[in-house]
Amino acid sequence: MSSPTLSKALEVDPDLCSECSFCKWVCPYEAVVLEVGKKEGARIDLEKCRTCGLCYSTCPSGAIRTLYYPEELLLSHLRKAKGVGTVVLTCRGSSPPDLKGVLREMGVKGKYLEVKLPCLGRLDAGTVAKMLSSGVKELVLMPCEEDFCRFEKGSKALVRRFLLLKRVLSETGRGEVLKLSERSRKVVFHEEKCIWCGTCVDLCPYKAVKLLPSKKVAEFDLEKCMGCGICVSRCPAFALELEGFERSSLLARVGEGARIVVLACQWAEFAWGDELAGIKRKLPKGVELVYLPCLGLADQLFVLEALRGGSRGVLVLGCPEEECKLEEGSRSASRYLKELEEKLEQVGLSGRVRFSTLSPREPQLLEKEILEFSRSLGK
Repeated sequence: MSSPTLSKALEVDPDLCSECSFCKWVCPYEAVVLEVGKKEGARIDLEKCRTCGLCYSTCPSGAIRTLYYPEELLLSHLRKAKGVGTVVLTCRGSSPPDLKGVLREMGVKGKYLEVKLPCLGRLDAGTVAKMLSSGVKELVLMPCEEDFCRFEKGSKALVRRFLLLKRVLSETGRGEVLKLSERSRKVVFHEEKCIWCGTCVDLCPYKAVKLLPSKKVAEFDLEKCMGCGICVSRCPAFALELEGFERSSLLARVGEGARIVVLACQWAEFAWGDELAGIKRKLPKGVELVYLPCLGLADQLFVLEALRGGSRGVLVLGCPEEECKLEEGSRSASRYLKELEEKLEQVGLSGRVRFSTLSPREPQLLEKEILEFSRSLGK
């Protein structure tokens, strides 16, 4: 049975449910239970639900309500943006590091506002229409490429809605106000640093890399690369980086000297401190939260730099293995950090690193984990 805390993430009003089964068909995780004819309405198995929002955006009767990134907060946020003609909606997994440059290539000019969502699949056609009628002159949607969608069906659903709205707007002469750019985050390979060790080949869950005997370097197939960062974190020659999460910028953040550094997968926790999430909470004093695209990128160097910079401890938060959006991310990080813990124990730093799992449907667990870890570290 789902706990009371879980029930706050998503709500279904049985009186509004028409038993159309759309929510059940669209859910990637078989989390919707619906027995047509019993007039009980759809039920969400919140132990299976991963809060992608697809059921919410697909429901034609408005029976499903999510407390994560609700429509009213999004529209209110846009109304507060003064002098902004272009709104850019990006998925957490597709936001380009050089957004300004990407928009310039698309012909977008002037001031813009970026809004990140856990998945653009949670955007229904009605919400997009309301944005355009609220004064937004140009709306740019940047979902992940369909094959790289972390919620399986999110990008596909968004693209279909875009095409529908684009056709309607074109008939009214306003087709140009809506733009689409599918994105995906990739590894960046510095060939001149490669030592041909094969570590990346052994670790890649997607078979996106191979060794070239003729040149004695690795070769990456970016069509297969999912941007998990596992190869980046384990490359002994530092020949790899991940777009938007370059090692230098991450090292600078974790080395700022916060009492506790939290390295969190952005899919394990995405509501903390984001006013659009609908959860008003602030991190405790002395805690630095650093998001990673996947715990596969959790380099031991980030942990060591944090400790060297004066942090008392490093809390590493990932998805449960069965919920990992990138197959091997949590498992790889768990093994890698366990190796580091054993090394730290040998030099008298036992207990300074903790690995825990978290789900966005349980936002209160982040605070609990931080408090428990802080107590274990002492003063």
